[in-house]
Amino acid sequence: MIKHYHLEVSEVFIYDNFLVNQIYEGQDIQPHHNNLLKTIIQEHFASSPLIYISNRLHSYSVNPLIYIEAGHITNLVAMAMVIHDDEQRRMAMFEKTFFKKPFKIFENLTEAIVWSKQELTKFQTQNTKN
Repeated sequence: MIKHYHLEVSEVFIYDNFLVNQIYEGQDIQPHHNNLLKTIIQEHFASSPLIYISNRLHSYSVNPLIYIEAGHITNLVAMAMVIHDDEQRRMAMFEKTFFKKPFKIFENLTEAIVWSKQELTKFQTQNTKN
């Protein structure tokens, strides 16, 4: 891990090519929360490609429009969602429809990280060919 942020609504863990966001219990996540995320991405990744991993340890609500806005972050390659129960899976499936880049749901963080590395490799390979 490179850096850890303890924010008002979540904890963010920064790694070389991905970040893990763990939103706190009971939060109501809205599109304006992307502003701080964009700042963190710019500071640590600049224009380097990255994957966003949401580790849903807690119950909280998300305005799905946040995914449309997040899709405009140019170096955000894909999103992984780590869920821990059936309700989270239903919500993640709904939220997935708003994000037009690769989005995959996992039951543990290790699988999400492995997939993230594969997605980055695929992205970098495709972009070197173009």
